[in-house]
Amino acid sequence: MDTINSQIKEDSDDSPSLLVPFDYANNLGMTERNLPHWQQEQVTYFITFRLADSLPQEKLTQLMTEQENWLRHHKTPYSKEEIKEYTELFNDRIQGWLDAGHGSCILKDEALSKTIEDSLLFFKGTRYLLHEWIIMPNHIHILLTPINGFPLDKIMHSLKSYTANVINKATGRHGKLWKDESHDHIIRNLKQFNAINKYIIMNPIKAGLKSGFRSSSKEE
Repeated sequence: MDTINSQIKEDSDDSPSLLVPFDYANNLGMTERNLPHWQQEQVTYFITFRLADSLPQEKLTQLMTEQENWLRHHKTPYSKEEIKEYTELFNDRIQGWLDAGHGSCILKDEALSKTIEDSLLFFKGTRYLLHEWIIMPNHIHILLTPINGFPLDKIMHSLKSYTANVINKATGRHGKLWKDESHDHIIRNLKQFNAINKYIIMNPIKAGLKSGFRSSSKEE
């Protein structure tokens, strides 16, 4: 695959972090459950996943109805303009709802957020390049690039499954911890990478938080 690797910054261990942007000349795959997921091999993704109780049911019902209507009127393969439209209509709106702090918000507990941080860092440099991340009270943002042949869906399944088991055991909870599907977006270019990187860093300020979050800037 002929992709353009642009060096963005260096990690604390002095190894380079690489942005691998969306390649318009390469094949674009898609998986679909309730949400469409566009995938390419080892490109850079912005990922959001959330607690199962983090959005009110009435908002979810409204969103699913609108998504189904959009998907009925837009057939694959999707154009660049359609992908952009979908992101603005649905993903961006979800971000605002999450920042409102609905649900149990158990991730503001320092011990639980530390469990997720440790899990994120465990495969850093072996399964993915970890550019930026933040753990908010009811959701998590990650900016990463899969490497060494590890597909994004396997990375996310491993992360969510392990952390759900550990957190449920620690809290005595039962049932689903995470919403099944994550929201993922392929980074198009350096400008978008920088904008999303800044968005992740500034998310607590945007949500009006002074505590109850854990970010990469707090790594020791």
